[in-house]
Amino acid sequence: AVPEGTGLTLRGRASQPLSRVDYLLLSSQVETTPGVETTDIENAAAVRSVECQGDEFEIPLDIVRSSQVIEVRLIDQFGLSAEQIPRYVISVREDAIPEVDARLQGIGLGITPNVMLPVVGTVRDDHGVQQVLAEIAINDSQPLQLPLDLHDTALQSTLDMQQLGEQGIVQLQPGDTLGMLVAAQDFYNLDQQPHVGRGQPLQLSVVTPDQLLVMLDRQELELRQRLELIVNELEQLQDVLENLQTESEAESDTAKRLAGLWAQQSVLQADKSQQELMSVAARVDNLQQQLINNRIDSYDRQERLQAKVLLPLRELLAKEYPALSNGLVALQAATLKAGGAREAATANRALVVVLQRLEEIKANMQDIEDFNEIVDLVRGLLDDQEKLLSE
Repeated sequence: AVPEGTGLTLRGRASQPLSRVDYLLLSSQVETTPGVETTDIENAAAVRSVECQGDEFEIPLDIVRSSQVIEVRLIDQFGLSAEQIPRYVISVREDAIPEVDARLQGIGLGITPNVMLPVVGTVRDDHGVQQVLAEIAINDSQPLQLPLDLHDTALQSTLDMQQLGEQGIVQLQPGDTLGMLVAAQDFYNLDQQPHVGRGQPLQLSVVTPDQLLVMLDRQELELRQRLELIVNELEQLQDVLENLQTESEAESDTAKRLAGLWAQQSVLQADKSQQELMSVAARVDNLQQQLINNRIDSYDRQERLQAKVLLPLRELLAKEYPALSNGLVALQAATLKAGGAREAATANRALVVVLQRLEEIKANMQDIEDFNEIVDLVRGLLDDQEKLLSE
């Protein structure tokens, strides 16, 4: 197959000198019956001819836009035509529309007027990308196109709304709605309609810094509650390990099967909790990035999230938690051999360390008492809004 827009020339050589070559271009969708010539090339109105000198010929096909079939009849110097009509199929691969996979990194549903919007993702095209644009619209305004940087296929660029506001390009105000999508155009120029691929549209609410802090506090409270659920599940796992220290050495077949089942469930529960902790760490990282990207001057909050929540979570997942996982795997293997008391004790000690670390992390996150302050702040914001609307 040749790419759409390729210029082609069909060249051939006959067994004897030629006077001309007649040819007919057909759609590749023409139905044919095996063993039957479907084209009367001598009577067809669309037959074209090229003069020949010697036994070689060239048929210019120009730029091909779609798959087609060419039938050729060779005429010798005496005006006699060949009995066979060779048929050549030209398969054309259509030009693909650029594929855009873009997202905002470290941004939630609410943004401040001075936000920085980090755009990341990938843009791919079969023949290269000419330009990548961010199409943004405020409320019901016409979309504004802003260029984005593309490195090979990697999309990594930042739209600084504060800088754009200072330049008079975009002015965001609390209460506005910002619509955004990423569009990519390739080098397709075979007709007036360009090939443009677009990513998933996004819609963001513009809020004040105080309003955004309230939103982030609520998200952190949800993460704390999720962490509490993980701790509760691991405490239940601790009860299972304590039972295995006494039950795994039992002689009865029922007790052995039960110990093996408990050990297997322990491994599955630990894997599940590990995935959930990784998700919590990613969301905490997102909270910190939102503070930075929205230019929230809350360095104490950033430091707390970074040093007392995010880093301890990552260290836990990199050091203490693998020891727990390895201990549970060893326990499962031991129960298959009618043992496991020693392995259960080792896994339990590793679990105690994990639970201690999680309690320390949880203590450094927003709790319900702090959330009451958030509620009071929200009420104050609503009162200010009502006064402003009245004025």
